[in-house]
Amino acid sequence: MSLMKSTIPDGELLRELARRHVRAQRAAVLAAAGCGGSECLLLGELGRRGPLGLRELAARLGLDKGFASRAVGRLQRQGLVEKAVAEGDRRRVALSLSARGRRRFEAVDRALREQAERVFGRLPGPQRPAARRALQQLCDAVGREAGALS
Repeated sequence: MSLMKSTIPDGELLRELARRHVRAQRAAVLAAAGCGGSECLLLGELGRRGPLGLRELAARLGLDKGFASRAVGRLQRQGLVEKAVAEGDRRRVALSLSARGRRRFEAVDRALREQAERVFGRLPGPQRPAARRALQQLCDAVGREAGALS
């Protein structure tokens, strides 16, 4: 469904873009890596930021600590996540990706990047620079909004 001639308000258009993008990204990840949403979120955060403690990981993703703990347990049983004593604080456990987890993270990251590039590639070439500028401005605006809410 094209929204080009729609009179949909700007905010609703942004929400619809986000919904469609999330659905497409979920489908790409499932096809490429076979992992569910929360597990891929955890892998992604540990892949980009790790090692992290469970509390920090859950907070960064807005997940309940108990839910995050169970998801991490599943990833650990699959050999994707490792637990170790945190540097500087022997009471804390640090979570990181195993070698197998790193490979899975890289497959997920590649699938997400390729899917986003395919979407952008559907735009006519001459329109891409303007679309890129608009996306950069939206990213900045969302960042400012997130900063204002925290």
